[in-house]
Amino acid sequence: MLKFQNLFAAGVLYAVSAFGQSGFESVLIKTAKPYDQTIREIEARGGKVTHRYKYVDAIAAQVPQSTMPGMRNAPGVISMRKDAKVHRGRFQTDLDQPGAGRSPQLHAGTVTALSAADFHTLSSNSTPASFSLNNTLMGMGTLFKAGKHGEGVLVAVIDSGIRPSFHHIDGSVVGGEDLVGDGHGYSNDANDGHGTFVSGMIAAHIGLLYPNTDKLVQALNAYAPGSVKPRRSTIW
Repeated sequence: MLKFQNLFAAGVLYAVSAFGQSGFESVLIKTAKPYDQTIREIEARGGKVTHRYKYVDAIAAQVPQSTMPGMRNAPGVISMRKDAKVHRGRFQTDLDQPGAGRSPQLHAGTVTALSAADFHTLSSNSTPASFSLNNTLMGMGTLFKAGKHGEGVLVAVIDSGIRPSFHHIDGSVVGGEDLVGDGHGYSNDANDGHGTFVSGMIAAHIGLLYPNTDKLVQALNAYAPGSVKPRRSTIW
């Protein structure tokens, strides 16, 4: 677990505009490598490529505003969106309040550790509908069918560090480095909660048991049908 102040989650592309002439728009264009066809389309419209991404299929460019509709539908262009710097502001949390104590914990009737066998069962076709949906969105179903469930895999996360004492990541974080030097270290209650959230998505290994009357269970049944196992009212 690595700590890096004010770094957004994976999937955000950063491109600093090399020039900002009036009448031009900075854009990020998703397009397959090699980029030759898309670059020709940009240059034919009087635009200029400012960056070619190496690890994702995308380029950054400046294109005339008048050509935006045509550029969006040009051959080779999968999608196009505005390229702009987004500055994260200061979010007020319970930790900002006078006298605030440790990080809020997971409150459930019972917290049960999931064994490897439990996880294999959960990743089968008998899982709740929402879990199956997540498999589809995240591409996990194909890996599960191939018998790959993440055993022995180490993941490096560059994020805001973690907050300690959250059961869903207990025993999974093997260490970390503080790359900011703010005195908090990679594990501290004062760290932003995003790193803990991301870590939980990667390494969660507990089941939460709630009574049927719990407001969280009722809300999930109303807005996310299938995410609660009715038999034990277990939220995975």
